[in-house]
Amino acid sequence: MLRELILIIILLIVIAIFIAMKKTSEKRERNRLEKERKKREMKRKDGLKSLSDEERNLLVTTMRKERTSFIENAEGEYETAFHPFPTFEHTSVDKTSDMLVEKSIGYYVIPKGYDRIAAFFFIGEPSFEPINAITLNINGMVNRRFEGYQEYMRPRYFNVKSGDIITIEIEFEEKENLVLKDFGVLLLKTK
Repeated sequence: MLRELILIIILLIVIAIFIAMKKTSEKRERNRLEKERKKREMKRKDGLKSLSDEERNLLVTTMRKERTSFIENAEGEYETAFHPFPTFEHTSVDKTSDMLVEKSIGYYVIPKGYDRIAAFFFIGEPSFEPINAITLNINGMVNRRFEGYQEYMRPRYFNVKSGDIITIEIEFEEKENLVLKDFGVLLLKTK
C-alpha cells in the first residue's frame, strides 16, 4: 500500500513537471513571436517615417498606377462589382496602451456566378499607418495575411466559389484612432 502511494506521488510529480515545462515552452514561444512581430512593426513604421514627403508621394502615386492597371486588366476579363464592408471605427480610450487589437470588419457570402475576388479596394485614400496587418479569411481559414502599406495597396486575385464566406480582420494598436470607410473587395465574374 505504501509502495503504491509512493508511485502515485512520483507520477503526480512527473506530470506536474511536464505541465510546468510545457507552459514555460509555450510562454517562450509567445514571447519570441511577440518580439518578431514588434521588430517587423518597427521596421515597417520606420520605413514609412524615414521617407521624405516626395518619396512618400511617389510611393502612393506608383501604387495607384499599379491599382489602375490591375482594374483595367480585370475589367477586360471579368464583370466586376465592388463589395464594401461596413464602416469600421475605433476611438482609443488609452493613448499609452501597447495592446494590439484584432477585429473583424465583417463577412460576406459570395453570390452565385462569381469565381474570383481581388483584395483590397476602397473608395478614397484611407490611412493605413495605424494598421499592423490585414488578414483575408475564406471559409474561416486564413488565406493571406498582409503587412505593410505596399502589401495592402497591391491587389491580388483569390479563387472563390458561390457560397464561400469571406471575412477581413484587421490588427492595429489600441492607442491609435482608426476609421476604415468603403473598404472591401472586388467581385469578379468570368465574361
